[in-house]
Amino acid sequence: MTLLLDQTKAVQFEAFRLMQLIVKEHTKYPPITQILKKNQEHLIEFFMVFQNERGTFAIWSSCCV
Repeated sequence: MTLLLDQTKAVQFEAFRLMQLIVKEHTKYPPITQILKKNQEHLIEFFMVFQNERGTFAIWSSCCV
C-alpha cells in the first residue's frame, strides 16, 4: 500500500493494479482481509482522488463489490 503514495504516477498506477489483484483474492488470505478492513476509510478516500487523476475508480469499484 505504500507504493500507492509514491510521487511517480506510473508507480502509483502499477501499485493500483497490484492492489486490484490482492483485493480479488483477499478471501484466501485472512491477514489481507484484516488489513483492508483496518484501512478501508483511508483507501476509499485515496481512490476517490485517484479516480479523478486516472479515471480508474470504476475498474476498482467493479472488482471490489
